[in-house]
Amino acid sequence: MSDIFRYADDSSFDKQFENQPIETIDIEDIIPTQKTVNINNLKSTKNVDNNTGAYLLKHNGKYYVLDGHHRISNRILNGDKFIKGFVYQN
Repeated sequence: MSDIFRYADDSSFDKQFENQPIETIDIEDIIPTQKTVNINNLKSTKNVDNNTGAYLLKHNGKYYVLDGHHRISNRILNGDKFIKGFVYQN
């Protein structure tokens, strides 16, 4: 599990993630790695492109959020059951 957080702190992974395919992921399979979201960030990400909702790390059949907690939260608040995101396989 600690390996997952190693990716979250490494901004050089952005380019590697953007080379990954965009996948559609069931909200039920997503594990947040951030304790909170705040209202200002929710508002600022409300209209962000749905095609890049998150950077996720797939591990043991679950998708850990490395970036995109607020975008995913907005999708959930909109009633979406799936999000799209870049997925890196671990």
